[in-house]
Order: sequence, then C-alpha cells, then structure tokens
Amino acid sequence: MSDLAVQMQPETLAQGAPLAPGPDGLELNPDFAAFVADAASQAACRQLADVNGWPRGAICTGGIDDIQPLLDAAMLPRLLVVDLDGAANVGAVLGQLAQRGDSGTAVLALGSTNDVTLYRHLRTAGAADYLLKPVDAAGLIAAAEESLRAASRRDAVSGTAHEDATAQAHLTVVTGVRGGAGASTIAVNLAWFLAHELDFKTCLFDLDLHFGISSLALDLEPGFGLREALESPERMDALMLASSMVAESEILSVLAAEEPIEQSFRSDPAAVHALIDQLAGSFGAVVVDLPRSLLCSQPDLLARADEVLLVTDMSLVGIRDCGRVKAAIEATGSQARVMTLASRVGKDRPAQIDRATFERSLDGKLACVVPEDAKTLAACANAGKAIGAVAGNTPIATVLRDLAGELTGRSQARRGSLFGKLRRMAASL
Repeated sequence: MSDLAVQMQPETLAQGAPLAPGPDGLELNPDFAAFVADAASQAACRQLADVNGWPRGAICTGGIDDIQPLLDAAMLPRLLVVDLDGAANVGAVLGQLAQRGDSGTAVLALGSTNDVTLYRHLRTAGAADYLLKPVDAAGLIAAAEESLRAASRRDAVSGTAHEDATAQAHLTVVTGVRGGAGASTIAVNLAWFLAHELDFKTCLFDLDLHFGISSLALDLEPGFGLREALESPERMDALMLASSMVAESEILSVLAAEEPIEQSFRSDPAAVHALIDQLAGSFGAVVVDLPRSLLCSQPDLLARADEVLLVTDMSLVGIRDCGRVKAAIEATGSQARVMTLASRVGKDRPAQIDRATFERSLDGKLACVVPEDAKTLAACANAGKAIGAVAGNTPIATVLRDLAGELTGRSQARRGSLFGKLRRMAASL
C-alpha cells in the first residue's frame, strides 16, 4: 500500500459519515472535493456538502500534498477545499493546477498561518481564497459561493474573449512620450478598469524596475523574481512567474519590482517576449507600463501589442516626440493601433498648444484628453487605491473608463454583488 493511501485511511466523523479511504476510494465529483485534516474543518466541509447536495464521500483526510489523484484524473472538480497545514509543496501543486488547460477549479485554502504575504502569494498562485482555521461552516459556505461565482465570471469572460485555446491576451502597451505626462498613472488605472469594471482577468506589468509606481499606487509590496526572470528567461516557468506577482484582487495582479537604484541589471532581449507568452496563457488582458528609455530595446513587444498608447503633454516638444516614437514603432513592422493621449490638461495646468493646433500638427486625432485632477490623484495616492475605487464618477475616471471600453470593444460589465465587492476590498487591505 502506498504512503499516500496509508495517510488517507477511513476516518469516522462525529456524525458517523466516513471520509473517503484514499485514491481508490475517493468519490470523484464534478462539483466538489475536500482534503482536510482537523475535525472542525471536516465538520464545516460536511455542512458545505450537505447545503449543496454534494456527496460526503468527496471529503478526504489529508492536505494539499495529497491531491495528486485529482491532478491525475480526467476531470477536476469546480471547487477544491485543501488544508495547507504541514504542506511541503504548496506552490508546486498550485502550479500544476494552474497549468491544467481545462481547469476552471476554484481552490479554497485553509490554514493556521495568519500572514498577509502568504495570503497574497496564494492568491497570485491561483487560490481563490485563504481562510484562517478554525473554519466555521457559515464562513466556508459563503467563501465557496463567492469563489464559484468568480470562477463562472472568469469562464464567461474567457469564452467571450477567446474563441479557442490558442487565443492570446489583449496586450496594451502604455509609454510616456514626455516625462511626467502621467503614463504610469494611466497604465495603473486602465488595468484597474479592465479588471474591476470589464471583468477581464488582468495583469499590470511594470517594466520600470527602479522607479515604477504600479505596486505603490495600489498599496502593494512588490514581488520578488522579476529581475531574475528578465536576466535569465530560461529559468522562468509558471511557478516562478506566479511568485513574482502580487494580487491586488482575484482579477488584477501586478508584476513589478523595486530594485536598488545603485544596482544596474541587464535584461535579456528575449525575456520580455517570454514573459508575455506566459502571461497570455493566464490572463485576458495585459497592460505593460513601458518606460520610454526602453522603447528602442523592445521592438518585439511593440510589434506584438494590440495597442500602443502614447501619453504626452500638449506642447511643441510633445508633438515632435510623438512623431519620432510613431516612426520608431512603424519601423518594427508593428500592426498595433497607435493611439495618442494628451494628459494632465486642465484650468490649473493649461496646455501650451490648443487641441485643434496640436492635432493639426500631429496629423491625427487625439484618442482622448485626460484631465488634470490633482485633488483626486492625491486622494488615490494617500489611500493606495485606483481612481475608480476612490472617485469613480469624476471626469478623469469617466475618460479612463471609456478608454478601457474602447480598447477592448466592451462596455462596462455588470457590477458584482455587494458581497463580492466587500471581499475584493478585504483582499486589497
């Protein structure tokens, strides 16, 4: 008998319902499976199963290290509850689940470790939620309902956005033509609107490893590993990528770094391309914040993008540099839609050149003008939140919301339930 089978021998619960004895006795169910060790978690799982009409035989004694029989099965359940206590290989197992192309499984992790960093790593690696033990039945049932609803929304978005398994994520590159024009602020908030209002599972990829603001703007600690992935792309895999990202919510992740200023690094030219390949398989939308200093070194990224957003001020120098950047993009053979955005324009920050003259000199129309709103941006910075979360009805929010819809061809999706919003707010704390 294998060690795994020994670990999963039958155990009688207080109410007399036996747990499944092991791989051969596991009652595979398309909706539910649980691998939990302690009595309180087992009792909560029994009530979860009873409420939903799922078999108690899908509940096993064990933890996340014991779910290999499910990974080997032809079909995975819609909901998987797993105990992390004593686990030796959490990241690897979650990585295997993420790599299953047919997996729409929502993973609810249970554990005794009360640590925000662990929670964020689990969310980034693909877990739907992490519940602190001891788990009560009401909390488990509520978390399961929300996780299944979120999985259904992701499946629906995936079905709409991707006709087949080879489809790629919608890739938007944002770059500032002029320093201080607000390109990074636009990238952060564009990603937030794509995720939270258009229901795209989104990755915000910040290529400014020294001075990027993506993590800071969303009150997140930068992940670890992006520099290594850019320097040695041959070592990068799905698990390494997952550990490099941090989750703002279940539908928005940030891939960024905050490297010491005194330490330079060399990015392999193929590294960004390889990272985009990995991200495209896991996300419906990817927004890249590309520093203008890297424009010349990223022809493959520019050629691959669906859109390139050029963010400029309305100045004479802005007109000149927009033309230069457009010419450089055309030289890559890119078929991307190149859109020019004027930013930081308002009564307290008047443009040097009026819009009509700017567009005539640019020989093209501006996609939009993002208004200056120092009050809202200050509130967002102090709260560590996106514009849509702080001041969703302001003119700047309206412009960026409309831009997100134009890029994807989708209008604002139905907003989630109050419970879902509260859970996403809690996840960002």
